[in-house]
Amino acid sequence: MARSENLLRLVNTIYSAVGEPERWPDALQQIATNMSGAGALFEAVDKQSKTLGSRDSGILSPTSRNNYQRHFYAINPRVKFSSRAPEGTIFFDRTIGSEKDLDRNEYYQDFLAPSGLRYFLSANLINNSQRRVTFAIQRSRQQGHVDDSDIAMLRQLMPHLKAAHETTETLLAQRRTNATLAATLDALPSPALTLTRLGEILFANQAAEKLLAEPDGLFLSGRYLRTARPEEQKALNNGLTLAATLGQNDATTPPLISISRPGGGSLLVRATPLQREPETRGEEAQAILLMINADPRMPSHAVSALMELFDLTPTEANLAVAFAQGSDLKQLAADRGLSLNTIRWHFGTIRAKLGAHTQADIVRIVLGRLSGL
Repeated sequence: MARSENLLRLVNTIYSAVGEPERWPDALQQIATNMSGAGALFEAVDKQSKTLGSRDSGILSPTSRNNYQRHFYAINPRVKFSSRAPEGTIFFDRTIGSEKDLDRNEYYQDFLAPSGLRYFLSANLINNSQRRVTFAIQRSRQQGHVDDSDIAMLRQLMPHLKAAHETTETLLAQRRTNATLAATLDALPSPALTLTRLGEILFANQAAEKLLAEPDGLFLSGRYLRTARPEEQKALNNGLTLAATLGQNDATTPPLISISRPGGGSLLVRATPLQREPETRGEEAQAILLMINADPRMPSHAVSALMELFDLTPTEANLAVAFAQGSDLKQLAADRGLSLNTIRWHFGTIRAKLGAHTQADIVRIVLGRLSGL
């Protein structure tokens, strides 16, 4: 329970920065602190223009940031690895080299050490022919290497970090070009709605219209947004009310709301007040932005598909699916009443059958093969 509550708290922190980009440094620091890190950052590379951008928790001074862009970025072994690694790859120092390798490396000794940094945990959120976006948590020597629980937590945070980063960048880009709100929301890959505090929909982007047409956890009743479960409707109504009154009388920040999906999994919903424009009144003055992100769901026949594709046993296929959905080895052992050594033995067999070298490879291969089924 504690782990799931911590996950939900971090996801809530991530989405809280989407509508207010100036909150990202604090949000990134909260993520780093919760995962025993000194700081965190996004690194974005435009491969066409060869420009480098970043958003961080304030862990680097302006001088260090300039030195990094001018010299150390080009010799950073982490960058060399992430540039080649596919989207969805999680990597860390032991992926880069041994302690002796790190001690001999110019980037580690001349850039990280003076800043009190040493280790890291990172994930490629995006890596295609146009750009690469990487998230990283930085650690000091005293904080030490990451462990399996850190890797499992980052694996679960990855889709939310990606969605929040992309939404923030889209909103900022559209804001810079003075686009209308409707055009801004239609450019978002995730479902987004604007609505009143009573739940009446004012606008739905194309992704939201598709979601509501199914319906899949959320549906329309007239012009009003509704959920299938009364307790979730109450939570949604409360979130809209909090968003509408945020900034008034010490109102609480709206929490992340989980909406059950009929086919399994959940929709994660966050309400954010839109900035009030001059000369607006009534419902327009109370407009609320509702961002919706779906937890990744495996197809119902995932286990049988893996058994057929890779000649896995039922036990191996079930373990591979659970691992790809975010369970770590200790959790898998506890849930099944098996020893950790037995679970590790099973995963050795799974790696061999999948042709995987690391646990991250297992996740990448499983999700990649099942995504089109």
